[in-house]
Amino acid sequence: MIKYILLLVNGCWLFLFGLRNPDPPVISAQLPDTVFAGQTIEGQFKIKRSGLTGFGRIEWKTAPGILVTEADSKGSAFAVEGDVASWTWNELPEDEDIVISFKIGATEAAAGKLNSMIEFLYVEENEKKSIRAAVPEIAVMAKDLESAREPESIPEVMRDCRKSTDEKQVTVNIFIRKGNTKGFGRYSDDLPQGFQARPVQTAGASFSTADHKIRFVWVNIPDRKEIEISYILTSATDAEIEVKGEYAYVEKNESRTLDMQKEKFTLKGSSVAEQLKHKTKEPAAPSIPAPQPVASGKKKKAAKELPAESKMPEVGYRVQIGAYAKLKFKPEDLQKRFKIEDKVVSQMESGLLKFMVGTHAEYKEARDHRERLRSGNGVEQAFVAAYHEGKRITVQEALMITKQKWYK
Repeated sequence: MIKYILLLVNGCWLFLFGLRNPDPPVISAQLPDTVFAGQTIEGQFKIKRSGLTGFGRIEWKTAPGILVTEADSKGSAFAVEGDVASWTWNELPEDEDIVISFKIGATEAAAGKLNSMIEFLYVEENEKKSIRAAVPEIAVMAKDLESAREPESIPEVMRDCRKSTDEKQVTVNIFIRKGNTKGFGRYSDDLPQGFQARPVQTAGASFSTADHKIRFVWVNIPDRKEIEISYILTSATDAEIEVKGEYAYVEKNESRTLDMQKEKFTLKGSSVAEQLKHKTKEPAAPSIPAPQPVASGKKKKAAKELPAESKMPEVGYRVQIGAYAKLKFKPEDLQKRFKIEDKVVSQMESGLLKFMVGTHAEYKEARDHRERLRSGNGVEQAFVAAYHEGKRITVQEALMITKQKWYK
């Protein structure tokens, strides 16, 4: 009898002990392994309650630059203080598995690897307790290169040369798939001595033949995937020609080129009469339009072409020393003010009267001229301006066209 009583007491004791000492709660984290600056990604924390009731609190210490915002807090009070995000319950939910979700963002200040811990604080039998768990490592990237930019695609260029039935001319067709490139573009082929070229399709490009080259130049290449241009070659005598060239473009503010495959063929000479029949007027040497220096007491006139001695090559550089909305200044005023010996010319452009000096085919010469004006004449605002066939373009575009080096 006594034996059975002892067994009963022992069983009750084990039962009561089990009620007072349940399995401890468990906390775990589900987070992305990579976060990019500027992105927002969702994460989760999970608490296995194990019968626990009453107060509960999750704390997660992150790092500078990590941003945590609320999503689904399961009735808890969400707060962020410094680098610590917290979720607090006065009374834990009845769900055995409590899953809270939140959003994670990052700035570039957080770039690197984030190793952190989460802590769950609770009260059991009027005693404060806590458990901790490691958070999976998160790689914080400075920039999301894949989503922040369009996929890169290298331009493709194809050339198709077709001789006429009488073999006296060749039509050269060029097909450009420009990919994602924008802005400046230039297609060029060599033009051997004794051959003539005339444009057929330009697709808005500026066509020119100079320095034994055929050029199609766009300041802003057309906004379409495929561009077709073409020109016709003729020769005064029977001759063999080798066509070779390149396509130049800008990508990520850097100039790039694609070399074309060489093609050879023979042309029969065209008569003088045939050449005159098809010949287009060759453009005069391009110049930058600007008025003559205004003489004192005379009325200002609209912009005119510069004197012959100041004409520039197809691409040229000048140094701008000032631009004014009011037309009260004359070239000689700035010449006197800054003690400039160079000839100062003016040009009305975009509502401003701009004053410039110098005529340079080389960028380095224009740069040196600019530095002399800054240091020797006190023209601190002086800068180099570039022109292509009389139209103002960026210095970068001019450097690409002329294949020159930039100097600071």
